[in-house]
Amino acid sequence: MEDEEFAQWLSQRPSAWGKNLSIIDGFITSVVVGPVSMDPLKWICPLLGIEPAAFNTGGTPEFAAIKAIMRWHNRISDTLRDDQGLKPVFRTDAKAQITAHDWCAGFMLAVDMNPRLWNDVLKTNSPHRYLMMPILMHLPVRLKGKMVTIDEPSILDDCRADIPGNAARLREIFQFKRFGTPHPNAPRP
Repeated sequence: MEDEEFAQWLSQRPSAWGKNLSIIDGFITSVVVGPVSMDPLKWICPLLGIEPAAFNTGGTPEFAAIKAIMRWHNRISDTLRDDQGLKPVFRTDAKAQITAHDWCAGFMLAVDMNPRLWNDVLKTNSPHRYLMMPILMHLPVRLKGKMVTIDEPSILDDCRADIPGNAARLREIFQFKRFGTPHPNAPRP
C-alpha cells in the first residue's frame, strides 16, 4: 500500500488513532525508540482502528495496512540503527508552514500507552527531560482552564529541528532498558 492509498484508507477509519501520515510516523517513532518492545497487536490495532483478527486474514485492505505499518516500523528502526538521520514526516498546515504538531501528538499517543515506563525522560527532575521538550512544546496544555499552545514560529522551528536528533538519543538511552546493554553513543546518566 503506497502512502497516498494508505492516507486515503486512513481517512475512512474514524476509530483509527492515526488520522494522517504525520501522526502515524510520530507514533511509530515512539514505538521504535521507547523503553520497551511493544506487542504489535496492542499498538497497531488502535493506531489503524482495526480488530486483532485482521492480522489473520491476508489479501484485505486491513492486512495491507498492517504490512505498510510494519515496513514503516522497520524503516525507522533501520534508519536509527544505522545512524542515517531520522527524517520525520511533518505536515504542511493551511498557511503552507511545516508543522510538527501532528507528529508530536502521534509520538505522545504511543508514550501514553505506557507512561510510567517513560518516567526516565518525562519526570521534571530527569536529566534527560530536555530530549522530550521539543515534542512537548508542540502540544496544547491546560492553563487556567483553557487549552493553550505555543504559537511562536521561531521557537517551534527550533524545536522541530531538534526532534530527529533527540529521537535518536532517546533510542540510545532506552537501549539499556530494552537489551541490557547501553548503546555505545548513549549519554551517561
